[in-house]
Amino acid sequence: MKIRLIGLVLLLGVGFNQAPAQDACQEFSTWYRTHRSVSASDLATAYRSELISRGLNAAEADKRFAELVAAVGSCRQLAELNFNTIYGLEKMPFRTEPNAFLVASTKDVKPGRALDVAMGQGRNSIYLAKTGWEVTGFDISSKGLAAARAAAELAGVKIQTVLQGWQDFDFGAEKWDLIVMSYAWVPIDDRAFVNRLLTGLRPAGLLVFEHYLDESGEVPGGPKPNELLRLFGSDLRILRYEDIETVSDWKNQSKARVARLLARK
Repeated sequence: MKIRLIGLVLLLGVGFNQAPAQDACQEFSTWYRTHRSVSASDLATAYRSELISRGLNAAEADKRFAELVAAVGSCRQLAELNFNTIYGLEKMPFRTEPNAFLVASTKDVKPGRALDVAMGQGRNSIYLAKTGWEVTGFDISSKGLAAARAAAELAGVKIQTVLQGWQDFDFGAEKWDLIVMSYAWVPIDDRAFVNRLLTGLRPAGLLVFEHYLDESGEVPGGPKPNELLRLFGSDLRILRYEDIETVSDWKNQSKARVARLLARK
């Protein structure tokens, strides 16, 4: 069985709703903290060997690791490792310029308070701050946030960064004039999460969304065809919706089917 390294699957093919035992998540995280010198390419093999040394046979070790990888979206420790690995790569597997749909959607909008959901290394936050927005972004990756702060300083702009995941971040009530979700890897099909977004958006506030479309049921954070219209259509005015095959921002900028939404409260 081929074991994939968490940090290189880019969260494609892994889920939010699967919940591995927390002791298994903690066990891996504890082991990893003492094995940070292991190279990214050897990490999965090294942990498999560790499991076997603890008495598991090869098939059991493969199964344990595969279950952890499959549930990375619901295991904070693994998701943090995933994105810290990504943001530690020499070459980023995504576009580092701001998202083009976000740029087009906000070019004639009066700046206010913006929230960048799962901001990563800050490509969209920096752009918004340069154009006059007061920007807050959150992410679980400390490496991503460090890169965002460094980029903001270099650009001569101020942004606020928060080290939290979507599970813990407080969206507030009528707090944001703009909420951005650009390849955010959040559970967009979770009604409770959607309600938190809607509550946090101010009247006349904008929601800008772009992510891979989920045609197979294996793309976390990816809506099904027309699902964004169902999720937001009764609460927001849909200004623009796209379901297209285009060059994506992530996954080495390959062609993919992408969903985009611009909506106003």
